[in-house]
Amino acid sequence: QLLKQSLDLFPSSTRKVIFFVPYHHYNQPAKGSIEMANWNECKDRITNIVKKYDNSSVLDFMKHSSITLKDENYWDSLHYRVEIATELSKQIGAFVRGQELAKTDYDILYDYRY
Repeated sequence: QLLKQSLDLFPSSTRKVIFFVPYHHYNQPAKGSIEMANWNECKDRITNIVKKYDNSSVLDFMKHSSITLKDENYWDSLHYRVEIATELSKQIGAFVRGQELAKTDYDILYDYRY
């Protein structure tokens, strides 16, 4: 409900990018586990909410990637370093501009352009 209320505040012309943050791989559930099924259901539900809004997208950084598999990218088991925040900004910015990057650390769960 909170996500819907928040998205309702934006004009339809506003570009909206919702993204799942890159949790360290230790904090991600095992493939095939009940916990992973719960995470996927959560991602699906959020994506279905976002699909109802114009100019919206959902990116998923919460997966095994070059970010999440390296301990040195994190201050602790959950919080990523400033350099990673900068990298996320670059990747999200390139995505919004429609620029193809050689490598990304996200999956596109939804994009209004497709």
